[in-house]
Amino acid sequence: MHRSRLDLRTWFIAASDVITAYAKGLEEENLTGHGLAHRYEISYVAAHRLRTALVKDLRQPGNLLRACICTEELPVSREPNLAPEDWYAVLWAAK
Repeated sequence: MHRSRLDLRTWFIAASDVITAYAKGLEEENLTGHGLAHRYEISYVAAHRLRTALVKDLRQPGNLLRACICTEELPVSREPNLAPEDWYAVLWAAK
């Protein structure tokens, strides 16, 4: 993230996608450089660097992204018909 031209939002969305792909075992299909470049509308080189940096940072304990993003299962379950704003209220109320 240091000296990156990508905005912080892109980093966190990409980190969420990386975590989801690894959790579902779909990292080979979902985390290709060309796929990420198309999804985030960035160059292939930037997408490859983004993926490499994210995977490296998320694998090592104590790094910035791993400390900022919850990688554990949530203590609450989401009802399928729950609106996003209501879901966030449930998450904030969970202890």
